[in-house]
Amino acid sequence: MKSLPTLIGENIWLGDFVFNQWFYEKYHSWLHHPQIEPFIGPVSEESPEKVKKMLIENKLDEKIKHWCVYFGPYYDKKSPIGDGSLNLLDSQSEFAELDNSYFNFKKSEEFTILIGEGRGKGIGTEATSLILNQAFSTGTDAVYLGVYTNNFGGIKVYERNGFQTIGTAIDKESKKEELIMRITSQNWRLR
Repeated sequence: MKSLPTLIGENIWLGDFVFNQWFYEKYHSWLHHPQIEPFIGPVSEESPEKVKKMLIENKLDEKIKHWCVYFGPYYDKKSPIGDGSLNLLDSQSEFAELDNSYFNFKKSEEFTILIGEGRGKGIGTEATSLILNQAFSTGTDAVYLGVYTNNFGGIKVYERNGFQTIGTAIDKESKKEELIMRITSQNWRLR
């Protein structure tokens, strides 16, 4: 199993997940929360057991860096509030079809984040910044994401962190319109 670096911010820190039933149930509740579900698309983790399976698969997959977001002092794992991830992209990525500049970048990753608790307090902005800093300090050239056009809070978080809209697409699973956003290592350094 791979080991991820711990990312420490002012109010939060990101590290390994707690692998226990309590956490699987908590994560499952975030995925199905009525204030979150409309913004994350179809969820395949219909049970805490499927959450466990997904977390273990992500931990084993060398292309995925998946952190748990914790609120409070470093190394107190009693307050998980969300997750964030980077997924290494290849030439078959949907972003390759949507961005004419895609093949100009040697290493690209897809960013995802879910703040299950404490939304509206700057946690998403801080977690996004920590993860992007990690990506660009380890050789990533571009980071992409797709965000539903009705996710105004998420769009603000991404724009605050320097993401720019490069197009729109229809999500294949949900059929909802999404913005395709990208930030490059050069733009990250200039912000």
